[in-house]
Amino acid sequence: MYEIRIHGRGGQGSVTAALLIAKAAFFDQKISQAFPNFGVERSGAPVEAFARISDKEIRTRSQVYHPNFVIVQDATLLAQVNVFGGINTETVVIINSNYPIEEIPHLPKGVQIYLVPATETALEILGKPIVNTLLLGYFAAITGLISLDSVKKAVEERFAGEIQTKNLQAVEAAFHAAEKLEPQILTGEFKPSKVLKKTENLSEIIVGPGTTMNNLTGSWRTFKPVFDHDVCVNCAKCDLNCPDGCIFEVKDEVNSRGKHFREVDLDYCKGCGICAEGCPVKAITMVLDEK
Repeated sequence: MYEIRIHGRGGQGSVTAALLIAKAAFFDQKISQAFPNFGVERSGAPVEAFARISDKEIRTRSQVYHPNFVIVQDATLLAQVNVFGGINTETVVIINSNYPIEEIPHLPKGVQIYLVPATETALEILGKPIVNTLLLGYFAAITGLISLDSVKKAVEERFAGEIQTKNLQAVEAAFHAAEKLEPQILTGEFKPSKVLKKTENLSEIIVGPGTTMNNLTGSWRTFKPVFDHDVCVNCAKCDLNCPDGCIFEVKDEVNSRGKHFREVDLDYCKGCGICAEGCPVKAITMVLDEK
């Protein structure tokens, strides 16, 4: 039996990715299961999804604590979530990132790691940073656990119309790109990381008042708002509409018209884009955050 754990953020399609993996395995005449692990998290919050593939009946229904494969949809999760908990030197890791392996922190040594530019390709094909079907194509080619034909059949069942066409194109592009990839392995001693099961040390998740300030939700972001200070009329509509209250008035500076303007606290901005959509003078533009 092979176990897969997917780490992503709310809205990135982690749950759909797990379901599509399981569906593709089913079409390949294998036994499979898929399920998520999340609560009331909002868009951008860390979530997990799991899948299992086997030639025999799968009796276990627990979460995946010792995965054969780990898929990381957003590399910023590496600093927030123990995505490598329970892995070993045989685990294969697929990470959505454009950066060289030497520039990515928190990576384990002695483990096969594939770095794939899924966000970049998703923006080209889908027009959105939704990377689940791309990572599905990479996973199929890298692992050989599911066939390209079955992945495409699963996508065809899940989506319709233009969305289906684009996602099929994304799967094909990722699958063929992965055929040219080689795993990268950081040299050094492998140090296992324990998975904290949900029933262990519950006292560690009980926090005191005011501690939400410690949760820097800016790491959830894919796009960030950029303000044109000279266009801004300081109407404060962006401030009023921001669901996280992270837009503020810059009081010690003025723009070229002698007016104060607004700016965003990127430590907490999740890049939802509500400010840009509601700006009456179009002073805010959402741009890809190259963090």
